[in-house]
Amino acid sequence: MKKIIGAMVVATTLGSAAASATTYNEDGDAGHTALTAQSVKNGTTQIKGAMSITDSVDLFKFKWNGGDFSASTTNITFDTMLFLFDQDGNTLAFNDDYSGLASYISRTLSAGDYMLAINAYSYNYGGNLAGFAGAPSVPGRNGTYTINLSQVDSTDVPEPATLGLLGLAAIGLGLARRRKQA
Repeated sequence: MKKIIGAMVVATTLGSAAASATTYNEDGDAGHTALTAQSVKNGTTQIKGAMSITDSVDLFKFKWNGGDFSASTTNITFDTMLFLFDQDGNTLAFNDDYSGLASYISRTLSAGDYMLAINAYSYNYGGNLAGFAGAPSVPGRNGTYTINLSQVDSTDVPEPATLGLLGLAAIGLGLARRRKQA
């Protein structure tokens, strides 16, 4: 019985760790407007994607509970630029060439909805999200990228599987106690 309970505790711990960090892979073209942006799921710590000659901007939407936010590019094959917008499309931060060709943004954000864009230098977007409207007509660069994020939507909500394992562990403990008393 002790072995079963120990296994449940290990499984619960591993299940919780796996749920705390994920990679989001761009699905096709991430778009260049608020309507076509791809939504990044809670717990995402990396976004992986690609640019092409016909894809000069990738835009991702996410929710933030407030606090420190950071995004940086790695594993890049082209000169990246990162942009952070509020839900109305206003630019909050942008960066080009923080370290070599990589970009980095760090801001303290209030709780709310935000958008993160990546493009290849030197697409001049005009200062806000609306400036990306002409993106399809601007040639992009062929290449791949990884954006590392401080965890998106930093609320720790256990997955249903984790809660189920905790419930099984509690039942196992109750049965073990009952056997000892008998």
